[in-house]
Amino acid sequence: SDLGTNKEQSGMNRENERVYKAIIVGGGASGLVAAILLSERFGGENVLVAERLSRVGKKLLATGNGQCNVTGRFENFSVFHGKSPSFCEYALDKYGKNALLSFYENSGVPVIFDGDKGFPLSRQASSVVDAFRFKLSALKTKTECDAFVTDISRKNGVFTVLTDSGERFLSENVIL
Repeated sequence: SDLGTNKEQSGMNRENERVYKAIIVGGGASGLVAAILLSERFGGENVLVAERLSRVGKKLLATGNGQCNVTGRFENFSVFHGKSPSFCEYALDKYGKNALLSFYENSGVPVIFDGDKGFPLSRQASSVVDAFRFKLSALKTKTECDAFVTDISRKNGVFTVLTDSGERFLSENVIL
């Protein structure tokens, strides 16, 4: 679905249930970044993060031996692995290396480099998690923790997201 470009409010459906602009399934690094960017674009009240753990960003706390290696200098694309390592080169060429650094800075996470590895200035993964959580809170983004998504379906252009506790959320878009 097209996410559009303005901050228009997502509406209510016929049963007066809230219909979000976007639901992000998973409050890890990618999910939190997506939630921040979408909340800035559409207003946090239009974005929901559904996280199965008791706190968003919990797995981030263990990254980089607790130091959270958040980026690299990317001078040599041979360091990327997987089925399509060239995707990283495409994405970095399209958006620029500085876009990520700017995002971190604007989210309260200044980055320093140690060789080719970029770390938060604090060298603590917890500061990245806290900065992202504070940013989402300031944007008024809703986070639902302990929300294990069990089913996603789409009808009439609206996604229904169900959790193991029986909660039901509606959205125009879903990011997995």
